[in-house]
Amino acid sequence: MLQLPSELRHDQKCLSPRAIQYCLAGSCPVDSGRNVILDVLRRLVQSLPPKLLPFARRVDRLNRWIAKFCYLLVMLMIGLGVWNVIGRFLGRLLGMNLTSNSLIEGQWYLFSLLFLLGGAYTLFRDGHVRVDIFYNQWNDRQKAIANLLGTIVFLIPFCIVIFLSSWSEVFNSWSTWEISPDPGGLPRYPLKTMILVSVVLLMLQGIAEIIKNWAFLTGHTDTSPQR
Repeated sequence: MLQLPSELRHDQKCLSPRAIQYCLAGSCPVDSGRNVILDVLRRLVQSLPPKLLPFARRVDRLNRWIAKFCYLLVMLMIGLGVWNVIGRFLGRLLGMNLTSNSLIEGQWYLFSLLFLLGGAYTLFRDGHVRVDIFYNQWNDRQKAIANLLGTIVFLIPFCIVIFLSSWSEVFNSWSTWEISPDPGGLPRYPLKTMILVSVVLLMLQGIAEIIKNWAFLTGHTDTSPQR
């Protein structure tokens, strides 16, 4: 516990103005010899994770719901793919056009949605490909440190760059009501909008992973975020 010299104490319950000035300047003498500012930061690092964990759990729950929705998209995409193949050959036999560019593009759009929306859930499940010869040999604490630093240094800046660089493209697509140049093609502005949505979801999941790794490293949870 921090102890101030008697001349800096006003009474047992409050500090004198001189003591406060010393603390704000980071030069308050303490028994342990540590800087007061560093001690305050240490306490802040220790106390924040329990307050932030509920937010991380809500983000996890959101991306689990989106993943369940993606299960339905998979079935729909497979159904469209099967019909596009069958319809092409069956249409030739019957002399009818049983498929169209909109159905073909619909299959592509569904695949794009799965890729975009599935990124955040894959991060939640720690399913992204790792090319690291050391990571598998590390213990849970070392993995948590690596994931915490990697998310802060690489993932969050990546999401910000993608969001900012895609914003103008999405805006222009909406301003012109962009559609496919192929006859009977689908609108493209809704799909391009999902780029921004997916990046936001990925960044939110990245923040949630930071919080969970942070909580694990500070001893607020016994469960490692690594699966």
